Amino acid sequence: MFDSLELSTSTDILLPVNDSETVLGGGTHWAQLHIKLDNKTATLFNSAYGSREVVTSAQDVLDRVKLLLNINGMVLTEAKDFPQQENGFDCGLYTMMAADAIINKKPFYHPKTLRQEVS
Repeated sequence: MFDSLELSTSTDILLPVNDSETVLGGGTHWAQLHIKLDNKTATLFNSAYGSREVVTSAQDVLDRVKLLLNINGMVLTEAKDFPQQENGFDCGLYTMMAADAIINKKPFYHPKTLRQEVS
């Protein structure tokens, strides 16, 4: 089913994670999960650091990826130096910013900077 994704030959997997308790949808917060297969690390980039619900969801997603790819010993950590949102609605913007920074190997920036540049 997942053969077309070529996960077994990938070094990085990026997955946006929602804090919904079901697969049916809902939830109120998004964060970016970065799985590095080459060194077996999993980091959650969460703009509301310590939000337990999204950490639990990320752990569930990671457990499924580990099972799918037959990986042992990978532990989820939450990035402590990731920019934090100042309101209750910018988490999606931070999630996309994290993916962009990881893919393009550039430093994280505060989305407020992006908003000022666009304005």
